[in-house]
Amino acid sequence: MTIIDGIKIAEKILHSCKTRFIKLASKPTLAIIMVGDNPASLTYIKKKREAGEYVGINVDIHKFKTATQVEIVDLINELNDDNTVTGIIVQLPIPGIDEYIVCNAINPGKDVDGLNSSVLGDLWLSNTPKFIPATVKAIEYVLMEISEMKGIKYDKYIEGKNILIINRSQIIGKPLSALMLSRNATVIIAHSKTKNIDDLISISDIVVSGTGKENFINTQSFKDDSVLIDVGFNKTDKRIFGDVKKNIQCPAIAYLTPVPGGIGPIGVACLIENVIEVASRNPLYLS
Repeated sequence: MTIIDGIKIAEKILHSCKTRFIKLASKPTLAIIMVGDNPASLTYIKKKREAGEYVGINVDIHKFKTATQVEIVDLINELNDDNTVTGIIVQLPIPGIDEYIVCNAINPGKDVDGLNSSVLGDLWLSNTPKFIPATVKAIEYVLMEISEMKGIKYDKYIEGKNILIINRSQIIGKPLSALMLSRNATVIIAHSKTKNIDDLISISDIVVSGTGKENFINTQSFKDDSVLIDVGFNKTDKRIFGDVKKNIQCPAIAYLTPVPGGIGPIGVACLIENVIEVASRNPLYLS
């Protein structure tokens, strides 16, 4: 089993972002809105700030212990109108607030996390979407890395693959399904309530799991030479864990992304990459 080094992939992405940043005439700004004190969210925000500082962009964090939906939407509208703000994200989950409403308040041109309905619709309907959500982009970077290891062009590697996505969220499952279908893969969407998950795993070339349940993946039912991508993420005071049982032993799994050190750092790097891409298309940031 080959363990995919997400930190190494993230470093490559951020190095490329830094090179592109140097060519910009002014400094991009990423605005992050967070409500509450979810431990996993706090970890991600810290990593996003560090990645932004490494590349050179401003990262402004708007953190609330509690907030109403109206307060969050009003803030988003202010950030939408602020020409110095390049990208806006709402760190999910946001307790007590309708995620659909606040994500749709973000200007699609600044929605670097790709959660606005317009951005998601574009991903389903266009072969050249404006944004690919950061976590979904991270998953594709992993698959590109694997195709390179195998010496196969990515489009040929992914074409016709059976991909099981155990997640139905607007952050991962839905946009990843759209992207993989556009790459000519065959997609099955499942979730924590799906029956006979092991049967679906047994026919899948690639399994992406993001239920947030510890030890959710602990089976020997994998197809030979399969890929297992863990996008589950939970944090306690003592440890970080994903969906896949720690030190899972299954000879059929050829490639595995671990938690921590897998999709997480790549996703953070992809978010910064999206900010740089927005700036690169905006005359305000070009010399």
